[in-house]
Amino acid sequence: GLAARVANVPLSSVTFLTMPTTEAPEDPNRVVPTADADVIFRALIDDVPIVLTTDEVQPEAPVRTAPVQILNGAGVSGLASRVSDDATGYGYTVAGIANADPVDLTTITAADTPDAQQTAQALAAELGIQVVVQVGDVDGVQLLLGADYEALTSQPRATPVPPRPVDAVNRSADTDLCAA
Repeated sequence: GLAARVANVPLSSVTFLTMPTTEAPEDPNRVVPTADADVIFRALIDDVPIVLTTDEVQPEAPVRTAPVQILNGAGVSGLASRVSDDATGYGYTVAGIANADPVDLTTITAADTPDAQQTAQALAAELGIQVVVQVGDVDGVQLLLGADYEALTSQPRATPVPPRPVDAVNRSADTDLCAA
C-alpha cells in the first residue's frame, strides 16, 4: 500500500539532502556531522519543513543567536547533556553544560539584550517548558534544569518552531544524474 501511494508522488516533490559534514578534528581522513545536520534531523523528528540557505524565500525564524549555558540542578544523570543535544538540534549554540546545586524549579535567565531575550523565549517554546524568562547577569542565556523539568516537558508542546536555515547539498528526485 505504501509503495502504491508513493508512486503517485511527483519526482519533483521528493528532495534528497546530503548530510552536512566537516573534517573530524582528530582524524582528517574522517568526516563528522555539523550542527546543520543536527538541525535537519530535529526538523525530521518534529515533522517541520527544512529550510535551506539557498531557498529564495526564507520564513521568519526565531532568534537563536545568544549562547546558551545548560546547568543540571535536577540531579538526573546526563540530563544537561540530553537537553544540550536537543538545543543544538534546534540550532542553538550551547556554550557549556555543567552540574549545579539541586533546585526544585527550572528557570531560564537571559542577559538584558534583545538577542538574549528572544533566544531564551524561543528556547523555552522549543523545549516545551512554560517558564517566565528572568533577566539576570549572565552571558547570553542560562537554562537551569530543576527537579520539575521532566514534568514540564511532559505537557503537550506548542507547534514546533521552523528550524533555522541550513547549508546542505540537495537535489530533487527528477534530476537526471547522467546529464549533470
